[in-house]
Amino acid sequence: MGIEGKKALVADDDPAILRLVAYYLGGMGLAVSVASNGREALDSFRADEPDIVILDVMMPGMSGWEVCRAIRETSAIPVLMISARRDEKDVRRSRECGADVHLSKPLPLKELTTQVQGLLDSARA
Repeated sequence: MGIEGKKALVADDDPAILRLVAYYLGGMGLAVSVASNGREALDSFRADEPDIVILDVMMPGMSGWEVCRAIRETSAIPVLMISARRDEKDVRRSRECGADVHLSKPLPLKELTTQVQGLLDSARA
């Protein structure tokens, strides 16, 4: 079974990254909604019930880590964090808040699509 028809939420305050990630996920067959800050991301998560969430760590309003914690209060859907922060403590913090994967910017797009596919496949299993 493919991922067509699945929904993804992408949240990043950098419009260029937001467009790029949305483009690649759309190319995979996902229906993509976007948010430019943490509050929008959480509101969109609650309204749209996506199958996967991709969050930038550093966003205005609420950090990606805060959004991830809020998502984990009600859902076990896959969450992938993206960040310019590469420090091991930041990767660990992503895991501690409940993220499944942490990727560093600049985003390796092939790795992003591989991780998204893997997370969606695991969620179906």
